Amino acid sequence: MIHRLMLVLSIAVCLMSGLGTTAYAATSSTYTITIPSTLDVQNAGWNELTGGISAVGTLESGKALVITASSDNGFKFVNSDDNTQTVSYDFRASSTAATAITTWKFDSLSTDSTAQTAGIYVDDYTNKPGGTYTETVTFTAEIKQSSYEAQDGDTLTGSAVNNTLYAITKSNSRIPLTSDVYITVADGAAITLNSMDITTAGTSRSRAGITCEYDATIILSGNNIVRGGNYKYPGIHIASGKTLTIQGSGSLTASGNGPGAGIGAGFNDSAGNIVIKSGNITAIGGGSSAGIGGSYDSSCGNITISGGTITAWGGIDAAGIGSGYDSSCGNITISGGTITATGGALSPGIGTGNGTKTAVCESITITKGVTKVTATAGGGDWWSSEKVSIGPGDGSKCGKITIGGTVYWDLKSGSKTKYEFKNNGANILTQSTYTYEPGK
Repeated sequence: MIHRLMLVLSIAVCLMSGLGTTAYAATSSTYTITIPSTLDVQNAGWNELTGGISAVGTLESGKALVITASSDNGFKFVNSDDNTQTVSYDFRASSTAATAITTWKFDSLSTDSTAQTAGIYVDDYTNKPGGTYTETVTFTAEIKQSSYEAQDGDTLTGSAVNNTLYAITKSNSRIPLTSDVYITVADGAAITLNSMDITTAGTSRSRAGITCEYDATIILSGNNIVRGGNYKYPGIHIASGKTLTIQGSGSLTASGNGPGAGIGAGFNDSAGNIVIKSGNITAIGGGSSAGIGGSYDSSCGNITISGGTITAWGGIDAAGIGSGYDSSCGNITISGGTITATGGALSPGIGTGNGTKTAVCESITITKGVTKVTATAGGGDWWSSEKVSIGPGDGSKCGKITIGGTVYWDLKSGSKTKYEFKNNGANILTQSTYTYEPGK
């Protein structure tokens, strides 16, 4: 049987018939891209586009050229005589790449051509009927923000997975963002996350999913997912001495990458104050990092929760809400909401992570205004202190603990540094899982 598989390639922007190039200007960013117009498949497996995808031009600071491939037939060659007969394929970045791609990003351009390898990996078609199989792929070029400072009133929406991230400004301008965009928040800004998913940063982004260098407010709408980039970065970072407020009717899943908190500090870093007023929030700490609070060898300010449905998971050696391994945090105050906090190994659900005497949490206060608080201690053999669901982790310290107006942990009489259980606290706080539900 004779097979011929032919890929027809086109460019969506300003392409003249018979050419494989396009030139496009967006403000002061100007580019020309070159892509072969056809590819005759020679064999199953890897088939490379001659010359790859190349571009020349200039890009404004903070912008990138993103080229996206779309298929008429779902990335399948179709037999011209029988459209039920197809051969699947996908684009890849090299002959050794194991994963499919549909985008190519240029972070910088010059007058010299810059090329990226591109090709397709074709399924075995030995047993397919003979004939000609064709497919058309369209490449769309777009200038996107590779770094973006969200302003007051902005809404961030879309998915990095689908390469559809956008910022929508107060004036309703729509600004496209790259899938690995560096997002910061302007001083004092209140921004909305509306069904935003940024989980694909991977090792390409050495920063938090969202970075707040100043006081900021994040309003939740729809279902949102934020993940730290690379190793050691939190999902959402708030700078030391500043305050991040999270509220809204939507949901948020925030996770650290490596030793990074879900919301709070990164590895060997400092974080400011965290205030949660409402929302359905799941915060997942990476290794040695709290779900909400500190990370490895770091510090975190005060943590205040007055409402919402909050689920926090600490990584190994870290509290669910509080500090990470060998780190400190300020006062923890929970006055409303439904809270579920689970510590990692040798760490409480709420309090100080595992560590040395330098690991300190200030006071912990849970008021009668909460709906329900459930704290679970992490596993492992606690060797230097009693296992607690709320309080100090193994080998670390914690200040005064007050739940529903009753003090369960405080300074020993006459001491300025040593603490002890109070008012039956030894039976309350040492439960592997402790639930406080006022009125029950």
